[in-house]
Amino acid sequence: MTTADADKVRTQRKGDVRQAGASGVCFANGYMIVSLIDGRQLSIPLGFYPTLLRATPSQRSQWQLIGDGTGIVWDNLDLQLCVQYLLEGAREGIPKPPDFSELGVYADDKPQRRTRKKKSA
Repeated sequence: MTTADADKVRTQRKGDVRQAGASGVCFANGYMIVSLIDGRQLSIPLGFYPTLLRATPSQRSQWQLIGDGTGIVWDNLDLQLCVQYLLEGAREGIPKPPDFSELGVYADDKPQRRTRKKKSA
């Protein structure tokens, strides 16, 4: 589905805006399987979430649902996942910093290397 198609669907459903909610989580064969309240299941590779990939099965099993299932939390791993973001395919990681054009700072710019001036004797 293209972005334009998704926008059309959102426009058609304006009166029926619901937040996706989880009803359960399990792990099998290198995947996190999230059961949604509406009956769907998401099967997500653990490689998308390095914290869960490195965790032991015991640590992974200590999850809690928050906000009527809109979030999944592992307090022992200091990890919180938003179910809506899981649906959108988001991965764990540090997001790209914003650009500050008014300051002339852009996230994609490489830092300038400073050169030292040689002291004259």
